[in-house]
Amino acid sequence: MKSSVKRGPTVFRRMMSELRVAQCVWLTNVRAAMENRAAFAMQIVGMMVNDLSFVIVWVLFFQAVGTVNGWGGWESVGLLGFGTVSLGLAFGCCGGTTWLTKYVEDSSLDNFILSPRNVLWRMLTSRFDLPAFGDALFGAILLLAFAIKMQLSAWSIALLLGCILPAASITLSMSLIAGCVAFYIQDAQGLAFSLFKTFLTPSLYPAGLFPRPAKMFFVFVLPSLAVGGFPVQVIEEGNFGLFLLIWGLAIFWLVAGIAVFSFSLRRYESGNAIGLRS
Repeated sequence: MKSSVKRGPTVFRRMMSELRVAQCVWLTNVRAAMENRAAFAMQIVGMMVNDLSFVIVWVLFFQAVGTVNGWGGWESVGLLGFGTVSLGLAFGCCGGTTWLTKYVEDSSLDNFILSPRNVLWRMLTSRFDLPAFGDALFGAILLLAFAIKMQLSAWSIALLLGCILPAASITLSMSLIAGCVAFYIQDAQGLAFSLFKTFLTPSLYPAGLFPRPAKMFFVFVLPSLAVGGFPVQVIEEGNFGLFLLIWGLAIFWLVAGIAVFSFSLRRYESGNAIGLRS
């Protein structure tokens, strides 16, 4: 006898439902940002100019000192390409992580807890960082220039594309973990930014500049080198084992980020703030 009880939606259907909601939020945010197209364009161009300064500094540095442990000017271009495109994708698609401390402090997190949607996913996709589009575009240009200059094979290009998603995932996960300090202390915005910057800064430095103990630290304690330094080495050396390590780190830190958020959410105390949310 067949049961008359209807089965709930499958995991796949729930995921697709969450993605459709996120798509609506993203499109709404983009349309709102583009109402003033001049400001929209200026913020993107401004971020690209800011990123260009890092490229110039490293290119001039390697022109002055020559290669260091196999790293030169074009390797630094690839490094900054991965770094900026990962930032752009992480905060362009899931910019809510940079607002987590504010959500906790002013009790805006209530809006996501009361929503029937997944709290974490709803929070992540609630905002997007407009200048992040400049990061993503600039990073894509750098990676294209790097691929052309290094005359990468089809296999190397596949490895390059395969390193972008885990790099963005690691960046997002570390930002999420840093933002969770707001559940434990007050006025945590400055501390959260400092913690994330501790992870981000080493990712913008060529891996060849770090001694071996520092490399181990910035791989297995803070996965900074997995964002930019290691992807460049994967492409140049065709090191598939290192490629798998990057993906393994991305999965580990994504799970860790979700676990830290879920555990920290238990400490959240609603401020009973009543308001409307568009």
